[in-house]
Amino acid sequence: MLQMLIVVFIAAAVLSTEVKGSADDAATAIADSCDEELYLTKLKRHIQLLANSFESTIKEQRRDKKKFTIAAAASEKKKERCLLNGLAALTIAELEENERQQGSIRRAATAAIGEIEKQEKLVARAGQLYRLKTSIAAGNVHVRSPGNSHGVKLVLATTAEDADGCRPLDPETTTQIKGQNIAIANLVSIKLTDPAKLAKTLAKAYLKATASSSCIGGPSEAPSQSAAAAFNSCTFGNGDANPSITRTKATYTEAMSTVNIFTSGSVKTCHSDVATAEPGATENKHLGKLLCEILKHASTPVKTEISGPAVSNNKELLQAVAACDARYKDIADSTDQTKKGELKK
Repeated sequence: MLQMLIVVFIAAAVLSTEVKGSADDAATAIADSCDEELYLTKLKRHIQLLANSFESTIKEQRRDKKKFTIAAAASEKKKERCLLNGLAALTIAELEENERQQGSIRRAATAAIGEIEKQEKLVARAGQLYRLKTSIAAGNVHVRSPGNSHGVKLVLATTAEDADGCRPLDPETTTQIKGQNIAIANLVSIKLTDPAKLAKTLAKAYLKATASSSCIGGPSEAPSQSAAAAFNSCTFGNGDANPSITRTKATYTEAMSTVNIFTSGSVKTCHSDVATAEPGATENKHLGKLLCEILKHASTPVKTEISGPAVSNNKELLQAVAACDARYKDIADSTDQTKKGELKK
């Protein structure tokens, strides 16, 4: 009779906490704001999927719980009713565990996504700063001051053009960063823009003007002078000064820090750098902690295949059957294979 009650479920067990495969090298290959924006976008999507990974199983188990409970109440056969009560108890226990896991993973996901979005705003600012370019303004906008305050005032212009930055990457089609495959499930460490190093994204520049004759100090450059000494060593005035600003782009990676999330690529244990990090911690360590807390979660719900061999050792089912009928009062005894054999019939 039990065969008529069996519903085949998707077999599953609680995931182990081991990381599958090697570390995600793409995360440590990040070298500019476009790489980082791409990875953060994909990371958020990955976390959102984790947050919803229990939903379909929970819905199915709620339906099964209702089905088994109603069927048990309607059954007129004692053995059948006991078995249905047992299946309901098994389903309820796994449902409660999955709901607990879902609540925990969603809280962790909300916290991590909130911190990622803060980092995205920082990266956007960093990308703008990296594109900044200062030049001498074109046109007749500059000032000469004769008399006692004689001198010149050069007006500077600051622009930020897309061509001076990196090329945005499409998260829908991009699967690599600097030749490394993106594998967020294997994330161990990640390079991120460091809020404390934001100024390092600014370009270096120098102002140059051509003197009307040789400067004092000989033919070779003297790079260790003050600004005043450098100006005073030269004479300007023959109409060929042509002042200009030369810009050297920053090395973006100098504005980044590596955040260690897990101890290694084999076990998902929070790295000591981030394990106790609080909000406001330097070098994005708090974000690292939140990423650890969400990514170390099991992402596969608990679900037992309903079959005689699979359920014959299930504690919740055996206890429910034992409580249902005195004939099965010893069925929860793991040494009593005779009683438990009834479940396999």
